[in-house]
Amino acid sequence: MVDTPTTTYGLLKPQVGASSDTWGTTINADLDALDDLLDGTTAIAPNLTASAWKVGGVAITATAADLNNTSALNGITATPAELNYVAGVTSAIQTQINTTSTDISTKVSKAGDAVTGGFTTTVDNDGAFASGTYTPTPIGGNFKAIVNNGAFTIAAPSADGDYTLVIQITNGATAGAVTFSGFSKTIGTAPTTVNGADFFVFITKCNGFTLASTQALQ
Repeated sequence: MVDTPTTTYGLLKPQVGASSDTWGTTINADLDALDDLLDGTTAIAPNLTASAWKVGGVAITATAADLNNTSALNGITATPAELNYVAGVTSAIQTQINTTSTDISTKVSKAGDAVTGGFTTTVDNDGAFASGTYTPTPIGGNFKAIVNNGAFTIAAPSADGDYTLVIQITNGATAGAVTFSGFSKTIGTAPTTVNGADFFVFITKCNGFTLASTQALQ
């Protein structure tokens, strides 16, 4: 009988009662081969029993079919950050998008779509002006509020796109004259400087034209 190899990895088993001059070399080669298997230098082909192996003391109960289904995700190209965008989702995303709601954030999209519900918003407070130029923008909301604390200029909005803006102006104790600059046309009466007076300025931007319309609220 001669030294015989193991079935899977071909480790040599010295012949019992023989191999007196070679068994040491054989065992050392086997130990090197085992070392390569354990540190990953040589790929292993384990045949594990379901629920009989553990990670950190926790039994892995997934079946081979479960793991095979998981391996199908290898084709995903999304980054971890992109996948994290769905954190907190508790139901089908498309169903939520398609759900009819009075909330404008639901879906207003394609040409021909009809908006069947109204919406509410919160006025964007742009602060007080005592000099210089105020250039309104739809960023932050289309309804604005400002305070007139001194003479200043309202400039035509320049943000991309077509939109309307409503600006409420409240006069402070030091209110000054409000002038308009850069508009295609202005209509209405410019705000007065009376302390406590309020005004609406309606602005429309369409195809490069801008219109400002002023209306006193008292």
